[in-house]
Amino acid sequence: MKVWSLIIAAGLLALANAHGCPPLWTKLGGTCFRYFGFPRPMRIAERVCAQFTSCSDAGTTAVAHLASISSAAQNTFLYNLVESVSLELPPPPVWIGLNDLASEGRFSWPDGTPFLYKNWARGSPNNGGNSDCVAMPAEQPGAVWFSVPCGEEFSYICSMPADTGPETPGQVDPSQPAPYSWGYAGSPYIEAYLDNNYA
Repeated sequence: MKVWSLIIAAGLLALANAHGCPPLWTKLGGTCFRYFGFPRPMRIAERVCAQFTSCSDAGTTAVAHLASISSAAQNTFLYNLVESVSLELPPPPVWIGLNDLASEGRFSWPDGTPFLYKNWARGSPNNGGNSDCVAMPAEQPGAVWFSVPCGEEFSYICSMPADTGPETPGQVDPSQPAPYSWGYAGSPYIEAYLDNNYA
């Protein structure tokens, strides 16, 4: 059983490196997304997202945020992602990163993505009840967005830039170590696993 666990861990590590996203994240274009089904207020959800970093990051910079949506294709993708992983049908609403907390009426994404694509539901955004945050009710046709109070508790989607790997695909400098490998040497997680289970 321990050998299978090690093989699965090595496979997840290799898969993460192969497609530029950490394990359990899904890639679309140059962005990694992950759905979290545990309802949280928006500010707590953003803090959870900020704990994740890309595979190549040394853990010094938080690169994940609540999801930014820059196109209809991304919006549809996230709608389908939520529907495919949610335990409820129709799925409950999910937080996306859009908010006007910094300046009333001026919505922005937490990662600085320009706010160009909009998919507001009829009557949104509104400021009824201090509705400064934005959710995507997955049961709504077209995955439209609603402005809601930030204290509501919803599931959420995090996003981060995908690792790009080598600058020129297919070209490897033989004098440099391979950017990704199947090996476990040097990985503190795999080393700790081996020490705890095979010492």
